[in-house]
Amino acid sequence: MRFYCSRELAGRLGLPLARWKRWSREFLPPDPLGGLQSGYARQYSLRDAFTVFLGGHLVADLGFAVPDARIVLKQTGTWIRRNLIPAADRLLGLPAGVAAEEDLPRHEIRIVPARDLAGRRIEPLCRIRTVHSRVCLDAAARRYRQEFQDTDLARKAAPDEDVLTIRIVRLSTLCNHLVGRLR
Repeated sequence: MRFYCSRELAGRLGLPLARWKRWSREFLPPDPLGGLQSGYARQYSLRDAFTVFLGGHLVADLGFAVPDARIVLKQTGTWIRRNLIPAADRLLGLPAGVAAEEDLPRHEIRIVPARDLAGRRIEPLCRIRTVHSRVCLDAAARRYRQEFQDTDLARKAAPDEDVLTIRIVRLSTLCNHLVGRLR
């Protein structure tokens, strides 16, 4: 297993170092080996790096508040650790010339903003969608048939999706991007 430091990850991902460190403080627990004054640089596993990268994407690119991004990471963390990280770790070990996108199944998080009966906003509910097959019906018209499986991650089932408010995060694309930059 390979470990990365903050400077290396920020440089490879094209992010300012201060932003990467801020996201790291927001989305990861405190480093058990050192504090701010210890002189010991935090090391990131692929799982830690992906957690920070996903949290940063939710905040910077999709406009989530940090507390909502933490909720999404908490709901999806176990699933990502079991299903996505082992495949990404395997891809990271492949030679640089091998295309990574074909080997990783297509996964996406479908984040449904939830409201209570009074209309007040409550924590978002997450659903993982795994696309098992995609068949092109008409390339000119961009028509496809997909077979997929949804996995609800909250204790209660996510409500029906409203196409105007749902947020979709393509986990496989983010993971491929991270693995491609780290190779």
